[in-house]
Amino acid sequence: MIKATYHKYILHFKVPSGTSRGILKTKETWFLYFEKEGNFGIGECGLFRGLSIDDRPDYENKLKWVCNNIGLGLDMLLSKTNDFPSIQIGIEQAFLSLQLPRVMIQPHCHG
Repeated sequence: MIKATYHKYILHFKVPSGTSRGILKTKETWFLYFEKEGNFGIGECGLFRGLSIDDRPDYENKLKWVCNNIGLGLDMLLSKTNDFPSIQIGIEQAFLSLQLPRVMIQPHCHG
C-alpha cells in the first residue's frame, strides 16, 4: 500500500525572474511524497500563480484528494486530475521515482 503526503515550498529567487506578467521574486511549489515498503517517490507540482492554467482556489484541495485516493493508481488519478496539469506531472514523477533504486535520503517534511 502506498502512503501519500504533500508539502508546500516557497522558492526565493536570488535574482528576480521576468515573465510575461511581471517579475517573480518567489515561486510557490508543491511536492508530492509517496512511500511504499520503505521506498520513496517525490514529484513536483510546479504551479505558477497568475500564469498556470491550474492556478485555482481548489488547488490544495485537489492535492489532498490525490493523497487520500492514492490507492486508485496512476491511470485513475491522472484521469481525475485533467484540470490540474501541474498536479498530473507531480503524480507521474512521484510514481516513477518510487520505482527507482534507492539512492536518496528520506524526505523530512509531511503535509
